[in-house]
Amino acid sequence: MTKSHARLDIKNLMAWHPVTVDLNIIKNSWSIQDTCQFSWWDSLIVAAAIKANCSILLSEDQQHGQQIHDLTIINPFQQDAGQMLS
Repeated sequence: MTKSHARLDIKNLMAWHPVTVDLNIIKNSWSIQDTCQFSWWDSLIVAAAIKANCSILLSEDQQHGQQIHDLTIINPFQQDAGQMLS
């Protein structure tokens, strides 16, 4: 991949408005990890989704239907996922 192509890819990814990991997200990740028994990386994903004001997080690795703050985890491969998303 050329340098200009890599830079273009990064610019395109920025359209998703990624959350910057800061000390507050790290602290929230620790709390989520302790209370939910998630892995560090799953906790970081959940904390970032909460920071971004997401109401739904699609994941096949976490408990389907689990609520953390105002965030609902949905496994998109579960039979009732479509109903939960509508």
